[in-house]
Amino acid sequence: MYIMAMAHKKYFEKNKSVLYVSLHRHEGGKFYPGTGSAYEIGTMGAEGYCVNVPWSCGGVGDNDYVFAFQQVVLPIASEFNPDFTIISAGFDAARGDPLGCCDVTPSGYAQMTHMCRALSGGKLLVILEGGYNLRSISSSATAVIKVLLGESPRHDVEQVLPTKAGLRTILEVLKIQLNYWPSLESRFSKLQSEWGWYALQEKKPKKKRWAKVPTWWKWGRKRIDSCELIARPYYEIPVGL
Repeated sequence: MYIMAMAHKKYFEKNKSVLYVSLHRHEGGKFYPGTGSAYEIGTMGAEGYCVNVPWSCGGVGDNDYVFAFQQVVLPIASEFNPDFTIISAGFDAARGDPLGCCDVTPSGYAQMTHMCRALSGGKLLVILEGGYNLRSISSSATAVIKVLLGESPRHDVEQVLPTKAGLRTILEVLKIQLNYWPSLESRFSKLQSEWGWYALQEKKPKKKRWAKVPTWWKWGRKRIDSCELIARPYYEIPVGL
């Protein structure tokens, strides 16, 4: 879900018998409610039992979420070895949601649910949390239910390529959490050596191209006769790609 479950975090952040994991849009605290940074790890002896994956921008889709599950969620959850897994299914990260503005498809939700079934011997409870687009909610929930009923997802997890922004977030989370989950250290080192160059690449500025526009376009709706239009030259104006 893109908004972290604030009530859940409040109750569990001091309790190391519960592992709390949240994937949500954060944007450095600028996105509502502003909490849930990667550095919020739990308190009073429960450090490391609160794991936040705070996306730095909107538009986050299947690949980033599934990659985060592969690199952060499942490794930590497997080491924690829960007796029971509860999913707060926030479909406000679904494609088409007007508030979350993320891009998780029903296939992506199905894949994440399938991955969670490997935990706690398949003992899994999914609770509907949020979402503001009925069509997105219904299609996403249907995909999740199909997995719970035994249907295999179609998402190819072997070909997952995260975005640069998503990879940076995942590397940041791993760097913080490896202080509490030793098994992450080798994973972080491998990921950094294989993908570090990709994460550090900066987005190239878009080049401007020039498009020819007739003089009358610049004048707005000013009327001119056809012979005058043909005789006048064209202006060149920059058009961003």
